[in-house]
Amino acid sequence: MWRPNPDNLRTADIRNVSLNPELRSLGLGHAMLGVVLRELARTGYDTATIDTKIYNENMIKFLEGAGFSVAAILDLYGSGTLDVCMQRDLALAA
Repeated sequence: MWRPNPDNLRTADIRNVSLNPELRSLGLGHAMLGVVLRELARTGYDTATIDTKIYNENMIKFLEGAGFSVAAILDLYGSGTLDVCMQRDLALAA
């Protein structure tokens, strides 16, 4: 679900965040992400990052609601579609 960022080992890159659409709007996503963020903070990470496609407005709003902010907008994977790179300070998750 996450991996150390090779450029900064105190930053965790979160991957593969998803929830069955039928289970959305029940608070499960925030609860699940909260567990991950607290565990990252507990194990010594300072920052969490995650990226999503710029057109994924629901995910961007979800991440903003979880305390993430936009760090950069760029084409990470060379697909021609912009990605929104978001980050959060994990001191807030402890």
